[in-house]
Amino acid sequence: MEGGRMEEIVCEEDTVLACKAVQFTISTTDEFSNRRFFETIAVSEDFKSLKRYIQREFSGFTSLNQSHRAEIWSLLSELLLHNEALTVLDSIMEKTERGDGEKLSLDMLDEELRGPVQRLLDYRGTSNTEIFSLVMSFISMLDVLSGQTVDLICGLDMKTLREQLELVEIVLQLADGSLSFCDSNWTNKYSEDSLSLVRELLTSCSLNMCDEEPTLVFKISSKQIPALYAMYSTLYVIYILNMK
Repeated sequence: MEGGRMEEIVCEEDTVLACKAVQFTISTTDEFSNRRFFETIAVSEDFKSLKRYIQREFSGFTSLNQSHRAEIWSLLSELLLHNEALTVLDSIMEKTERGDGEKLSLDMLDEELRGPVQRLLDYRGTSNTEIFSLVMSFISMLDVLSGQTVDLICGLDMKTLREQLELVEIVLQLADGSLSFCDSNWTNKYSEDSLSLVRELLTSCSLNMCDEEPTLVFKISSKQIPALYAMYSTLYVIYILNMK
């Protein structure tokens, strides 16, 4: 693209489309000139590939200092349960791509939501281009999740979230065969509340609990992978934003 740089995600043969992402076209002056949505991220079928991808994709957050990460999470946490705010933010970005983003007013939002949306939009400045891109990539992943899943995740304290991240990771590794336990009682280290919660999260992503195994070993279909991978990715991003 003349005067700018465009990146493309190529889907290799025998890959699974895991979750939705936002891709930006950034001009050589580091200002947003265009914005493209890629409906999916293509990752290999194994969970480890997804994990590596997400860690690489959001490494920009881990390089921030704690106060900066906390500020970003503070803004996001005020918006994640308000679809109308996320929709307006998305619409502004689409209009910005066409050069008329500032014409869309925030007046349609409740007053308490206007501030967080505007402060996120302020990250579009030259020095914060990458951070804003990461924020929008994170927000776009939520489109893959049900409202129930988002509600459950947003209701977790950080200690519980870290444990659920660990459990979901184990379940996904057991499902693709990249992890196995000799001891079928490995779940004994977790409380009943923790195990019940992870089952609730998995159920919200359409994993059939009617055939549940006490060891949390499940067969996962390709149709279930997008929501499950998006759930893991969402837990991971919230976790790194809250790292001390």
